[in-house]
Amino acid sequence: ERIKPDLPGGFRDYGPDTAIAKQEMMDTIRRTFERFGYDPLETSAIQRTEVLTGGDEDSGKIIFNVKGSQEKSPKGKSDNSLRFDLTVPLARFLAENTEIPKPFRRYEIGRVWRGERPQAGRYREFTQADADIVGSSALGVESEIAILIYTCFKNLGIENFTINYNNRKILSILTQLCGFSEEKLWQVLRIIDKCDKIGRN
Repeated sequence: ERIKPDLPGGFRDYGPDTAIAKQEMMDTIRRTFERFGYDPLETSAIQRTEVLTGGDEDSGKIIFNVKGSQEKSPKGKSDNSLRFDLTVPLARFLAENTEIPKPFRRYEIGRVWRGERPQAGRYREFTQADADIVGSSALGVESEIAILIYTCFKNLGIENFTINYNNRKILSILTQLCGFSEEKLWQVLRIIDKCDKIGRN
């Protein structure tokens, strides 16, 4: 029986033209990150499942479990999974390497995987470009990230874009500006978060 040479849903290949364009884009982003003083970090694509999920059941629903052909684990479940973002591996790395001076500016560009059902316009494997400042509570680092994002888009030749920014420290002042009680803050923040879906009226 002939085997059809196709990919699973939610995955794609990059031909030479697309791969070259993607590489040029990633090189531009990488150079921008480094000009801002961010150091590269490479974390493993495979992480321990309990580290990735932190015991959260919702996180467990979106991950790909992996198991070596010679690996045995209870109930057929794997203790390892593919990373679904680059933030959790960063937190794990810093927890293991506490001697790293703070604030720590790092960037990572790499593939991540989501074990969700294939949906139109959404991929289960994609490249993420991530930059973080760890070890500083100053609001100035938040503005630095915004400037970094702006500069990346400009360097990529993108002129028309909007940066949506969310910071709970800033949003917490809504109680004073709008005159409602702090008990209602989380309810208000949930409504703001869903504004694109439910509309403003």
